[in-house]
Amino acid sequence: MAVKEYEKAVKLAPRNATIRNNLAVALYTIMDFSGAKTQIEIAIDIDPQNVIAWAKKGDIETIMNEYREAMNSYKAGLVLDPSDAACQEGLRKCIVQIEEKAAAHAKEQADNRISELRAAALAQAAAQAKVKEEIKATEERAAAKGRAQAESRIAELKIEAAKLAEKKRVAAAEGKAKAESRIAELKIEAVKLAEKKRVAAAEGKAKAESRIAELKIEAAKLAEEKKAAEQLERRLAEEARLAEEARLAEEARL
Repeated sequence: MAVKEYEKAVKLAPRNATIRNNLAVALYTIMDFSGAKTQIEIAIDIDPQNVIAWAKKGDIETIMNEYREAMNSYKAGLVLDPSDAACQEGLRKCIVQIEEKAAAHAKEQADNRISELRAAALAQAAAQAKVKEEIKATEERAAAKGRAQAESRIAELKIEAAKLAEKKRVAAAEGKAKAESRIAELKIEAVKLAEKKRVAAAEGKAKAESRIAELKIEAAKLAEEKKAAEQLERRLAEEARLAEEARLAEEARL
């Protein structure tokens, strides 16, 4: 019901940012995230200074797993109001989600690589088992066909088995090196993300402290102006009193 009412209101006032924002919230409530994003973007286009709209845009993008876009929306809101709690909390959650997904992706890649190596090892083991079976069969045939030929074939098969073992060792070493390299790269990415998070937090704190300092200066100026006004009021009152005394004295003299 709320969606239909806001849609009617939008038709009557298409350039009203508040109505667009409310329609976006209503669409978000019924899980129409795509529609909600469209409306909140129009609201921001109409009123780019609306911090609430920027925060809501970030919330919608977060629920849609668009974490990079959500971070940009929250940062845009914090540029307008560095103390906005919704944008601060939304940005923090985005950073946590990105870090968690990066870690999960790294684990998934490592698990996949381990599975590949295990499959390769099983294949190599099966190949070796087959060679061993052939060696055994050849040895059994040697009794009937001649020891010399059997020993020759056994030697060849042992060489093949040694080559297969070497290939298995090399493949395992290469796979381990690639997996370790990728894990190292992902750890570096995680460190970079953590550093970006720390820098973002530091910048937010610095802006907040700067604003507090400005407000303290303004408060001091207002206090000084108030003090000067009170002094002027007392001086005028004193002058009025003296004038009144002079007038009364003049009347008494006459």
